[in-house]
Amino acid sequence: MHRRAFSLIEVMTVLVIIAITAAAVMMRPMGWFTAAKLDDAIGRVTFMDQMTRQAARRSGKAFEVTFDLREGAIERREIGEGAISAGSHRVALPDGYVMRKVIVNGDNAVTVRYTSDGDADSFAIEIAGSDGISTWVLIAGLSGQVTRMAHEQEVTHVLASLTS
Repeated sequence: MHRRAFSLIEVMTVLVIIAITAAAVMMRPMGWFTAAKLDDAIGRVTFMDQMTRQAARRSGKAFEVTFDLREGAIERREIGEGAISAGSHRVALPDGYVMRKVIVNGDNAVTVRYTSDGDADSFAIEIAGSDGISTWVLIAGLSGQVTRMAHEQEVTHVLASLTS
C-alpha cells in the first residue's frame, strides 16, 4: 500500500515538536537579556568609578560621586577650594534598574569622595531590577577592584574587615 499524504497524528506530532522548540528558543534569550541589562547597570557604576579615578589622577584634584537613589543616576563633580565645581558628569542606570542602597565605610551614604590620587573609601551598591533580580557591587577603595556579592551581610562583613 502506497501513501501519498501524512496522517493526522504525524502532522500533529511535528507541530508539537516545532512548538516546543520555538518555546525553548524564545525562553533562552529572556535570561540573556536580563543578565545583559544587569551587567550593563554594573558596568555603568564601574565606568563612573574608573573615570573618576582617572580624572583625579590626571588633574590632581579631588572629586566626589553622588548616587541618586531616587533617579537611578550617578553624578561626578570636581571638588575645588572648599566648594564643589559646577562641571559634572552624569550616568543613569538602564531602564528598570535602581540603586536601593549605598554603603560607604559601613554607613549608609550617597556620596563617595575621591582624593587627588584617585583613591576612595571602599563602598558597595545594591542594584535591583524590575525583574526581581538584585545584586551587590563592592568596589575596593584603593584598587577599584569590583566584586559582585549576593547578600548585604557579606558586604558589611567585607567592608568591616577593610576598615579595621
